[in-house]
Amino acid sequence: MKLPLSGFVDYFRYVLVHVITVLFEYFLCRYLESILKGCEARSTYLQLIQRIAELHSLNSNHLRVFLEVNPREVEPLLIEIFDLKQ
Repeated sequence: MKLPLSGFVDYFRYVLVHVITVLFEYFLCRYLESILKGCEARSTYLQLIQRIAELHSLNSNHLRVFLEVNPREVEPLLIEIFDLKQ
C-alpha cells in the first residue's frame, strides 16, 4: 500500500508531535521530582498536565469559533478596536 505524500507528512507530523509530547511530559516530571518532594512533585505534575489539557481545549474552542465567524460581520468591530481609517 502506497501512501500519498500528504498522508505520509501528516502521519510523520502526528508521530513527531506525539514523541515531543511524551518527552516533554517525562522531562517535566523528572524536573519537578528534582526540585520538590515526592507527593508534592506528583501533585504539581498532575496539575500542570491538567492545565495543559484545559489550554488545548480552550484553544480548540477558540479556533472553532474563530473559523465560524463571518469576516464581514466583525469587520466594523475590528476597524473600531484597532482604530483603522477606512
